[in-house]
Amino acid sequence: MAAAAASASPGASKKSPLLLEAMGCDRARAHIRGYLRKRNRHDQWQKRFFEVVDHYFVYYKRADSPDMLCAMDLYQADPPRVLPGPPGPDGRPQNSGAFCINYDRDRTFKASSAEDAERWVGVILAVQRANPAHARAPPAPPEAAGPAADDADKAGGAARSPGGAEIESSGSATGQPRGCCAVM
Repeated sequence: MAAAAASASPGASKKSPLLLEAMGCDRARAHIRGYLRKRNRHDQWQKRFFEVVDHYFVYYKRADSPDMLCAMDLYQADPPRVLPGPPGPDGRPQNSGAFCINYDRDRTFKASSAEDAERWVGVILAVQRANPAHARAPPAPPEAAGPAADDADKAGGAARSPGGAEIESSGSATGQPRGCCAVM
């Protein structure tokens, strides 16, 4: 998810250092995982399986895919922001279920519901706040974590959000410099 690209196909020389580092993370320790849609450079939506593992926002083609396609270092990204949807009955914009993260450019993702988008944003902000050097992340709104995140904290394991995303409570590591990801 960065400007320079590298292939996630076999052949370590084609993989970026950031992608290689993210691939070394234990997927079982993901903070949250589930399907999101990502908007590509051609304004088309692609369904991909995303995880926030350690301090990386990564995705795969499918949940059972072994090949990581892209990794974004959340310590180097701007805080995510929920994108407004159409006006509601009261005239105020509704939550669209979409959120945006600026890494090297704005990247837009769409969850299955507004609640799931808030959950993803809450988890990403929590990971960013865990890095003392990342002072740009604003405090997460209390509703962003939601009851599923509280359940995960109490159980010490994964909880599932109403939209199907798994939420895991685990620690994060130290920040790394911005790097590259793979482009399909």
